[in-house]
Amino acid sequence: MSRWFLERIHLVAFGSLSQKFVGPLKPGMNVVYGKNETGKTTIAAFIESVLFGWPRTTMNQNDYKPLDGQRAGTLFFENTDGEEASLSRNQSSKELQGDTWLLEDIDKETYSTIFSLTSDELRSLANTSDITAKLLTAGSGTASSPAHALRDIQKQIDEYTSRSSAHDHSLVLLREQQKAIRTKIISAAEEANNLKHKNKDFHDLEFERNDVRSRLQDLQTEISELTACKVSLNHALEDIYRLQEDIAEIKQSEEDVARRRAYSQVDKAPLVSLNEQQDRSLRDMIERYEREKQKHDRAVDLAENDFANSLAAFNTTHEIVDTQAAHRQEKRVRGVQIALSVFFPLLFIGAGIPLFVHGRTISSMSFTALGAGLVLFSLMLALGALVMLFKSGGQSVTREDVKESSEWVLRKDQKKLEVLTSKRKEFLQHMKDELDRAGLEHAEGSLSQARTILDEARTARAQRDRFDLEAQSLVSRRTEYGKRLQSAQGMLNELCEKHELDPSQPAISVEVQIDRKEQQRRSLEALSENLDKRYGELKQELTSAQDKTELADVKLQNEQLTTRITESAENLARLLLAKRMLEGAIAAWDETSQPEVYKRASQLFELMTDGAWVKISLGQDGRLQVTNALKITRDPKELSLGTCQQMYLALRLALLMTAENVGAAFPVVADDILVNFDNERRMGAAKALLELAKVRQVVLFTCHSEVVDALYQTGCELNELTL
Repeated sequence: MSRWFLERIHLVAFGSLSQKFVGPLKPGMNVVYGKNETGKTTIAAFIESVLFGWPRTTMNQNDYKPLDGQRAGTLFFENTDGEEASLSRNQSSKELQGDTWLLEDIDKETYSTIFSLTSDELRSLANTSDITAKLLTAGSGTASSPAHALRDIQKQIDEYTSRSSAHDHSLVLLREQQKAIRTKIISAAEEANNLKHKNKDFHDLEFERNDVRSRLQDLQTEISELTACKVSLNHALEDIYRLQEDIAEIKQSEEDVARRRAYSQVDKAPLVSLNEQQDRSLRDMIERYEREKQKHDRAVDLAENDFANSLAAFNTTHEIVDTQAAHRQEKRVRGVQIALSVFFPLLFIGAGIPLFVHGRTISSMSFTALGAGLVLFSLMLALGALVMLFKSGGQSVTREDVKESSEWVLRKDQKKLEVLTSKRKEFLQHMKDELDRAGLEHAEGSLSQARTILDEARTARAQRDRFDLEAQSLVSRRTEYGKRLQSAQGMLNELCEKHELDPSQPAISVEVQIDRKEQQRRSLEALSENLDKRYGELKQELTSAQDKTELADVKLQNEQLTTRITESAENLARLLLAKRMLEGAIAAWDETSQPEVYKRASQLFELMTDGAWVKISLGQDGRLQVTNALKITRDPKELSLGTCQQMYLALRLALLMTAENVGAAFPVVADDILVNFDNERRMGAAKALLELAKVRQVVLFTCHSEVVDALYQTGCELNELTL
């Protein structure tokens, strides 16, 4: 059979290398020897870059751009029949050029993980089942790994359950839209008051249609269950062991939840038993008491302020001169005022009237005016004296009244303050009693502390609910697994009892029931068709009987949404089925192919370690383990660095040797992978590489002459190139 291999490498411009040719290379074992800084790692990176694209510029990765920034080069291939092929890539073209069919059996992830080996990467093969699955997929020509396919399927599944408006096929959004449309339907139907009877018939018919559809769906579910029952009869026993492990794991999780719940003591928290309505009631009560307390505080503050003002006014009033002395002084002043108010006016009148009369007699305006002025002045003087007299008397009375008034106001404000203070005290006691009766006695009458206790109780309830939800979920899962386990253990008898089958002829009985269910479904479909016809007739009558078409529009939108929901549900079901089938295919391949991988890896590991370690296997927990010549099994982390690298190298070589149809044209590129091996282990690793070279082309880059010597000491045919 013709076999392709990499014959020559031409680096036009890549990193520090320019117009560099490497070759010729042979189909088997090739070793490229060169000192440090001669470009070995650059050449290895160039091979992967031509195949899968130039590396991007990042802080932690060399992009191998030359000074002019133009990377370019070609890989030349040849087969054992003398045919030639090539793959090239340059900076101006983003696509790979040449015989790209060579890449049909491999993808970038598989190449980077398996075909490109370095000393630092020998620990990276942690999940062998995933790697073997990738090799299987690449070998089938899908050019994609199962992990990628599963992620893509899961991404699509997430879109059907997403709330993002970017996914118009989301079942959540479609149901929310349908809910809104149905609300519009109800609103539009209420406007058709003149068609109440037909509208009622219309809705009754719609309910009946939905009921028939629900029955159809239930019947279809029963048919699907009966169909699945046929398959379950053959697979029941296969599930027993897996379900037992799942139940044991769930029980362990339940114990862990119980321990964490007991440690958290959420069930002993105060007021943890309150429901949401009681919590809101208590918070409303606290807010009400807060407002009432603020009112009492403001009233007491105002009363205290009034009392302080009254006391100041009272003290000020008592600082006035003694009342009797003030009275005597006022009497003397009043006497003088009376004398002045009588004597001087009489004097001016006595002088003014004769002058006025004399002026009139002699017809003199000056004497007449003077006399009139004296009389007028005397009247004004008398009036002013009387005003002063009454004013002084009024002041005396006002001081006495002010003193009495200030004392009365003081007593009134004091009484008011005492009453308001007493009311506030009674209110605070009443508030504390109410809080105590509500279970907030630890708050000791403090509203802020009461709120804190309620917040702590709400937090405890939330934590308790999380524990309950987690425990309920585990119980639900365990119950489901228990039922499935019981069903599997009961085998045919349990299935026959569940589906009312004849235990002696379950397959025939299932077919009979399926035929009967099919007949029922056809009858319901005919009934549904008649109901739909009647529904359409009523809908047409209602539409033609009313001016607006809003009801018809929203009904049409609802039907469209129903169709979209049905399509989305069917697509989601197909995606879930595809996910399950893909996982099953990978698992089936693992069961048949992994034993050969570990068998071959064990042989290579024994060869590398000169018989010190004889077996590589997977434990019951799915983790790698190794066994030495004394039959002692250890975990890989207990091995030395060199031995651990030899184990992972053996696994990679075994994978490559068992998946011959993956990347058949491409070499295994190894960059100084034997530097951590001693002389004996290096010789064993060289022999293992030669085993791989029998089925694949190997290109080993090294700067250590002892590695080249070890390869020559094996006596193999070696193609050596020097940089």
